[in-house]
Amino acid sequence: TVDQQSLEPANQLQPDFQRLHQQTINHQIELNSPQQIEDLLSMTPHYWRASPERKKQLCEQTSMRVTIDVQLHCFKKYF
Repeated sequence: TVDQQSLEPANQLQPDFQRLHQQTINHQIELNSPQQIEDLLSMTPHYWRASPERKKQLCEQTSMRVTIDVQLHCFKKYF
């Protein structure tokens, strides 16, 4: 599981920075080749956690719909 507190940038940046803005971006993309699927997999921790058999199964797929969910935080340094 992911510890939500460790993902909160304000916990690491206070008291030197003030949060100006926070935005969540959620978008779906379609991967249309085994190479695209393998490229995405290799950029995630799942690449290192998955068994060789599971990696092979994923990389043999010809398409996959993926949801991207990102939180952007904008901070300003206090002077």
